[in-house]
Amino acid sequence: MKKVILSVLLSLSLNVQAWECGSEQQGIDTPINKHIEFATEIYMGRVINSYLVEEIDKVVFELKVSELFKGRYKNHVTLFTSSNPANPEISIGNSYIVFLYGSNDVNFCGVTINLGYINNLDLLKDQAENGRFEQRQIEQIRALLAYKGAQP
Repeated sequence: MKKVILSVLLSLSLNVQAWECGSEQQGIDTPINKHIEFATEIYMGRVINSYLVEEIDKVVFELKVSELFKGRYKNHVTLFTSSNPANPEISIGNSYIVFLYGSNDVNFCGVTINLGYINNLDLLKDQAENGRFEQRQIEQIRALLAYKGAQP
């Protein structure tokens, strides 16, 4: 009987998706300072538009930039994410800090911080100092603010 059950279990076909982050993006356990180092661009801004491109299975988001932490300043940045739910949820009207690693793809391996309605640096500092975010987000924001303060 054990052999029959084992045979049935082994013969079942399971649809499993595995995810692996590239070497430059080590995922959620990577310290924020490493993400800052590896990122080519880090922006803060509000999502003002989005649409689905079915042919490439991507959702396109337009970010109106309010702050630059790293990279070249742009007024708007076009972001791409898979329509797969394993990627960060991004909503029109919310503000985010997004880390880009050589492309405009945003995924679960990188850092995307949902700021809600906060869209300026002074308010971000105030809200982080007063504990208005989760502890992990506060640590990420403090590291970014320290990095920005160290930049010319």
